[in-house]
Amino acid sequence: MWLLDKTAHEERARFNTACEIVKERLNETLTASFTLVELLVVIAIISVLAAMLFPTLMKAREKARAASCASNFKQMASAILLYAVDHDERMPISYDPYGIYYPLQNYPGRYHEGPVFWPYVVQPYLRSWEAERCPTAGGDKYGVWRKGSGYDHERNWALCAHTGLNWVYLAPLWGGHEDGALHSTAIELSRIDTPTRTVMLADSYYDPEDIYDIGYFVVDPPQILHMPECKPQWARVLYVRSLPLWGGQYPNGSIAFRHSLRATVAFCDGHVKPLTIDQLRDPEIWDTEDYE
Repeated sequence: MWLLDKTAHEERARFNTACEIVKERLNETLTASFTLVELLVVIAIISVLAAMLFPTLMKAREKARAASCASNFKQMASAILLYAVDHDERMPISYDPYGIYYPLQNYPGRYHEGPVFWPYVVQPYLRSWEAERCPTAGGDKYGVWRKGSGYDHERNWALCAHTGLNWVYLAPLWGGHEDGALHSTAIELSRIDTPTRTVMLADSYYDPEDIYDIGYFVVDPPQILHMPECKPQWARVLYVRSLPLWGGQYPNGSIAFRHSLRATVAFCDGHVKPLTIDQLRDPEIWDTEDYE
């Protein structure tokens, strides 16, 4: 019995000694400090890993923004088609010179008189101005989207939308009216022979020096293939200032290739697709006639 107890005591003593040794070594490891060289090596490794991961993270972020932009375009195209259903199957006019009173939601009780731009007339089908904005375009040097700037109201939100309408063929502006002003007419949906191949909206910007700033409510096609179908009798001229050579620049607004060198585009059947500049140079996808 005594031998058993002695053996157990010795085993317990050896175990305790081993635990003390482990504790001492662990404390030495925890309290040991890095040398300067070791610290620099660790920092260099972290920097290399960050440099490798950063482009991937940025691409993932832009991909998410492009998806959000496509969703906005889908909403805008749906709103335009709903508007057309309620207005004798006609597209909304692009612009009218005779002003209306815009109720300013950021300034209760105040109104702004100005011309009518098409994004304003489809707002009842959206009830959100955020759909007019591209998530990638964060610039706003004019304060159009900055609350409290004095320029943050419905008239400017409609004018500076990032969803530019293919106005030449869908809602052209005409000169020659007896009042001397430009007036817009709108095409009937039945005249769009190939809605799956006809551009309705495209990513736009206004400032030629900054594609990430405000947009513009209309864009032009690369060239005019024929006169729009909805020319009124009083019209003498289609209001297009110049379309000599097209490289992405427009007289009224510019196509914004913000999403990995692609622009978000909505077609007249409502589907949305990102296109490159070479794809958008094809004048037939802007036209309403069937070229197949």
